[in-house]
Amino acid sequence: MTDEFSNIEKKDNRGFIILIVLTVITFVVWQIPLVGRFILYPFTILGTWFHEMGHGVTAMLMGGSFEQLEIYADGSGLAYHSGSLFLGPIGRAAVAAGGPLGPPLAGSLMIILSNKEKYVKPVLIIFGALILISVLLWVRSWFGIIVLPLYALAIIFIASRANPVLQKFTLQFLGVQGFFSVYQSLGYLFSSGGTVDGSSIMSDTGVIADSLFLPHWVWAASIIALSVFLFVKTLSYANRRPEKAALQKPSITDYTV
Repeated sequence: MTDEFSNIEKKDNRGFIILIVLTVITFVVWQIPLVGRFILYPFTILGTWFHEMGHGVTAMLMGGSFEQLEIYADGSGLAYHSGSLFLGPIGRAAVAAGGPLGPPLAGSLMIILSNKEKYVKPVLIIFGALILISVLLWVRSWFGIIVLPLYALAIIFIASRANPVLQKFTLQFLGVQGFFSVYQSLGYLFSSGGTVDGSSIMSDTGVIADSLFLPHWVWAASIIALSVFLFVKTLSYANRRPEKAALQKPSITDYTV
């Protein structure tokens, strides 16, 4: 029994250490001017997809219609929705917040599910399928139509052909990138507006401030704080060892002669 516990602990610690290493590497790479953006460019595009899908899905949850999604080569994107939203300005603020909070929420879910080996492969396949479905239903920019299916097919290929270690690594790596996509857009969050495909638009935090109260930078700080809190709680969960409960030391009643 002791050896079994020891093996489980080593396996769990190894997975958690890999997750921490991924986090540190991603943070360090982002600090390297130009090089960091070049290396992590594919995940910038994926983060944009998460962001815009966050807007669109939130719009649907608030009673509106998700019309289309556009992603551009510079990593920017737009999500269009129509129809009346529940709760008026509150609904508008919720849709705006759904963009920056979408990537960390998705990243948290990926990391949590990666803690159970039986979920890793199905989650990767579902994730790849969702990207393909989004292209069919909402993506309307040529760059997105060409690039996003490549992401989806790569993820599905890893889920279908790679060994369990690489599958788990992929799911956790995608989850970590979801969190760091918020870090990537710090400047945008702390501004009242930005530029997408050459056009000036109000930032998400600017929309929240305009719809509710308080300046945009307060909402930006709140979103960052919530993302950091979620990341810490997710890492804490990833470091749990639920298998121990099933292998606890048997009581005296478990022994037979």
